Amino acid sequence: KLIKASLIKENGIEFPPIMHSEDFFFNMSLLPYVNKTATVTKAFYHYIKPASVTLTSSDYIPGYYELSNKRYEASKAYCVSQNSFEGESRLLIANTHIKHLSMCLIYNCSQKSGMNHKKRISFIKEMLKNPNTAEALKYSSGVSRSSKIMNTFFKTQSPFILAFFARTMWI
Repeated sequence: KLIKASLIKENGIEFPPIMHSEDFFFNMSLLPYVNKTATVTKAFYHYIKPASVTLTSSDYIPGYYELSNKRYEASKAYCVSQNSFEGESRLLIANTHIKHLSMCLIYNCSQKSGMNHKKRISFIKEMLKNPNTAEALKYSSGVSRSSKIMNTFFKTQSPFILAFFARTMWI
């Protein structure tokens, strides 16, 4: 993204002091001040990660669940403010939230999470009761094969199936 420095300075926008998703929250704080955007289809840089560095190879991230909920709420709030929380926008936000919840479950399998199987099951039960989760499940439908499988597991609403899914992905 290329952003006019004056837009950032005049509106006092700063990167939030968080370790993950800081670019997302920065962009969300910038959006209300953007009057015009343009898209360029050419890639001017390539971000390459070694095959060994993926989301599932990452270790436990404290507060990832809370951060995922904040991302969902911020995305939804922006779309609602633009009268666009419907169709493709709603589907994208719901699918992204389910993906983030899946990563949260996988991260919780790390020893660093301090969770044993019983605590993970309890966590999943609470997660399934969360209104954000319920709403995302209502509107989500995976796009790729892996996201369709993920959605299927979530829509069972079974903590035991979700724990099995997460543990399998962790291993």
